[in-house]
Amino acid sequence: MIAITVSLLVAYSFPRTWGAWEKNMAPILISNTSSSLSPSRSFKIERDRFVINGRPIILKAGCMHYSRVPRAYWNDRLMRIRAMGLNTVSTYVPWNFHEKSEGSYNFGGQKDLKEFIRLAQENSLLVILRPGPYICAEWDFGGLPGWLVKEGATALRTDAEPFISHAMRWWRTILALVRPQLYSNGGPIVMVQVENEYGFYGNVQENPSDRRYMQKLISTAKEILGYQIVLFTTDFGYEKFLKRGSFPGGSIYTVGDTCKKPGVTFRAQHGMNERGKSPNMCSEIYTGWMTRWGEDSTMHV
Repeated sequence: MIAITVSLLVAYSFPRTWGAWEKNMAPILISNTSSSLSPSRSFKIERDRFVINGRPIILKAGCMHYSRVPRAYWNDRLMRIRAMGLNTVSTYVPWNFHEKSEGSYNFGGQKDLKEFIRLAQENSLLVILRPGPYICAEWDFGGLPGWLVKEGATALRTDAEPFISHAMRWWRTILALVRPQLYSNGGPIVMVQVENEYGFYGNVQENPSDRRYMQKLISTAKEILGYQIVLFTTDFGYEKFLKRGSFPGGSIYTVGDTCKKPGVTFRAQHGMNERGKSPNMCSEIYTGWMTRWGEDSTMHV
C-alpha cells in the first residue's frame, strides 16, 4: 500500500474496493446533527486498514489552515478541496490564535473552529484535527502563546511548571470544544493528533518529564474524547524519531511523515504499532519547501 498526497498533509490506507466506496461516500460523510453516540457510525483501524462504518477507506487529505484563510472564503476553499477529489481535510489548531491572553479564549468570528468543521462536513469532507499543544513551524512559536515565556515557562513541551498547567488547560478546553463533532457523535472528525513531531524535540524513552508530558496528553484525550476516536502521533519517518516521540503498543497510533523512503517509514511504523493496527500512513508530504534568506530559488520536493 502507498500514500497519495496533495498539499501538505495526507494519510491513507488503500483498499481494493475504492471505486465502490467512493460511490457511496457522500451519505457516509453527511450525517444528521445528533450528538448522541451512534453505533452505526464508526471509524477505526482493523487488519491494517482504516475502516468507516465497516467499509475499508482511503483517506485522501489536503491541509488547510482556517486561521490563515478569511472566514468568508472557508466554504469556497473546502469546495475546491472536495472538487479535487479529496475526501478529508486536515487542519492545525494554533493555541496562541485562540488564547492570546492567559485564560481568555476566543472561538468566534474568524476563530470559529466549530463552524469550519461544520462546513467541512457540509462539503462531504472528513476531518483530521491537529490541536497541538505545539503545531510546529507552520505557525509562529509553534502555536504556543508568547505569554508563556512572560509567565516564566522556560521549559516548554515537557512536564514542568508552569508550562504543563497552561498546556493541560488548553488541551482540555479544545478537546471539550470539538467532542460533539467527532464522527461517532455525528460529526466529521475521525482522527486527532497529539503534539507534533515530538521526537525532534523530546525523548520519551530517556527523559521521564517528556514521557509524563506525552502520557498526560494521551490519557486526557481519551478521558475527554473517549475511545471512539483514533488518536495518533506523527514524527519524522525513521525509527529513532518514532521511538523518541511516541510509544510502542496500543496506547496511540504512531505514524511517520515526509516519507522520502516510504518502505523505511512504514516498517518503522509497523514496529511501533500493535499487530493489525498499523495502516500505512504518511501524515505529511510536501509539494515544496521553504526558501531561506539568501537562497536564489524555490525548492520543490
